[in-house]
Amino acid sequence: MKQSTQCAKTAIQVLYSNFSGNKATQYGVEKEPLALVDVQERCNIKVTPAGLFIDEDKPYLAATPDGLIGEDGLVEIKCAYSLEKMSPAEGIASGRIKYCMMKNGHLILKKNHDYMYQIQGQLYITRRKFCNFAL
Repeated sequence: MKQSTQCAKTAIQVLYSNFSGNKATQYGVEKEPLALVDVQERCNIKVTPAGLFIDEDKPYLAATPDGLIGEDGLVEIKCAYSLEKMSPAEGIASGRIKYCMMKNGHLILKKNHDYMYQIQGQLYITRRKFCNFAL
C-alpha cells in the first residue's frame, strides 16, 4: 500500500467488497481440481485437502494452501486464464507470464513476485518445509 493511501478507505474496500469474481477467477475455480489431479500424476505424489491454517503464535495470520504433501509439503496452484490454450513454457516464452521462468526444464517462480510471498507465508503458517508450485 502506498503511503498516500488512506488505511480506513482500504480496509472498507477489503472488508465490504462486492467482488464476486470475473472470467479469470471463474477459470481458476473450475480448473484447480483438474490441476491438482495433474500434479499428483506428473509428480507421482498424493495431495490431500488443506483447509484453513491459523498461525499458532500470530492468530491474525492464516493460510489456505491448495493441498498438502505428506507431513512436510504443500501445493500452490495458479490456473492462469491467460494460458488457457498454451503450456506454461509457451506462456513464459510469449511474455504472458512474467512471474515465472524456465530453468533446466523446471518451472521456477521469481523470488520478487507476490506469489512467492504468499507461498512463504503459507510455509511459515503451516510449519511445512517445501512447496510444489504448479502453473
